[in-house]
Amino acid sequence: MKNIFILLSCLIILLSGCDKEKPVIFFSREPFNLSFMKYNNFKTLFQEGDRVYFFLYNPKPFGSNMMRLQILKLDRKAPFFGISLAMSRDVEIDKSLNYYTDYFCLHKQGSYVLRIFSMDRLDKPVSQAEFEVIAP
Repeated sequence: MKNIFILLSCLIILLSGCDKEKPVIFFSREPFNLSFMKYNNFKTLFQEGDRVYFFLYNPKPFGSNMMRLQILKLDRKAPFFGISLAMSRDVEIDKSLNYYTDYFCLHKQGSYVLRIFSMDRLDKPVSQAEFEVIAP
């Protein structure tokens, strides 16, 4: 009886924490379009100076017509991962669409995180994803 109670408690905790409608970010070296959306076209490794195209898919409608894009550089050699702001910009989006796509360029190698915030909630990112920039 005790084992069944523990098993049911674990299942309830695991299943109640699932959020199947989370926004997701994809990266690529090519601009995104409907015919391009294939799994083998997504990349997370780029060379210095490459255009890093990204595609944010949000299954729910956007809450604001503005978003903040924030790119953080991670220093994996520093204790506790040194983090510095590499780039930040605010962009206007179309609230009627459930996606946003754009690109940026980075000229220093390293590990990076793209974080996207809704302007009505800047304390928690809508989505975030990691990628790498290497020397050519």
